Amino acid sequence: MRQKPVIHIILITLIPLFFVTGIVLIILLGAGVPFAERQWLITGLPLLGGGALSIVIINYIWRRRTLRIFAEESALERIIEGYNPARQLLKGTLIIAVIIFAVIALARPQWGLREQEVTRRALNIIIAVDTSQSMMAEDHSPNRLEKARKELNAFVQNMKGDRLGLIVFAGKAYLLCPLTMDYGAVREYINAIDVNTISLQGTAIADAIDTAITVFNNRQSRFRILIVLTDGEDHEGNMQQSIKNAKKEGVVVYTVGIGSPGGAPIPIIGSDGNMQGYKKDNDGNVIMTKLNEDILRRVALETGGKYYSATSGELELKKIFDEIINLERETISTTMYATREERFQYFLACAIMLLILDLILPERIRRKKKE
Repeated sequence: MRQKPVIHIILITLIPLFFVTGIVLIILLGAGVPFAERQWLITGLPLLGGGALSIVIINYIWRRRTLRIFAEESALERIIEGYNPARQLLKGTLIIAVIIFAVIALARPQWGLREQEVTRRALNIIIAVDTSQSMMAEDHSPNRLEKARKELNAFVQNMKGDRLGLIVFAGKAYLLCPLTMDYGAVREYINAIDVNTISLQGTAIADAIDTAITVFNNRQSRFRILIVLTDGEDHEGNMQQSIKNAKKEGVVVYTVGIGSPGGAPIPIIGSDGNMQGYKKDNDGNVIMTKLNEDILRRVALETGGKYYSATSGELELKKIFDEIINLERETISTTMYATREERFQYFLACAIMLLILDLILPERIRRKKKE
């Protein structure tokens, strides 16, 4: 019996496989099916599929030629029971098909849409920064205000998903940045703060608390944290009434005292940026600005917060962050958006079934013995 040429057997076996694969890919790409990992089709399919094809063909030709050393192919079917080269090639073809479908699965084809609900939760945090002239005292390096700025930038860097607002105060309080999740904008405002931000001098801590309450009420937020960075020299407003208002509205106040109890002189900075001396009273004595820890402790204690004294390690706001991070957050938005359905499982299932078929398909054909 005349044997079929090697190339003939290979073509008969492999052409249907690549035909089916081509049809599948044409349907997927033609229908505009997106692939989440498209690089698997571009690089993985040619490399892995082509490599497997080469190995199957080379292995088939090598085995065929090796066997022909011992006998002509026409005699091999009589010598080797169930010998069938086409069956061997078919098993190799199944492995190629497994790789092709596995690569398509890895490319993660997606079609169809499903709606997904996303709920965002956040704390509402306002930071009030003292910008009075006393914040230029140099008992913190280089001065109190710069110390506060460093603390704030470190705090914002840790923020994730919570809303942050910024108030500056001196003789009165002013909302510099409303509650936002745009931390880049907040950092810009922080870096722009100086003692000239508010012309009216003083240290109106009470006004800062009242301004924060107004901001919170305008946003109808229930989860309210106010952090005050100041030297505590309150000269303006009714502090006790402001504390009562904060307690009534559920505003928890954390205070950070920046300065030293022993005090430090207040530098006078000229328009050229150079120091021209120190601030003096009417009698010509240098004014010493001292950290008032008592008032800051009282504000924090009566509103449920804590007081921290600023140190060179700049860890005070980090401690506050660690304390409030686990607080219950307010639901600020619930949104619906559509996501594409993953369909890789169909191609993975095909690859698994073909692999099982290859495992159970014997290389040799069992023939019934003639009686």
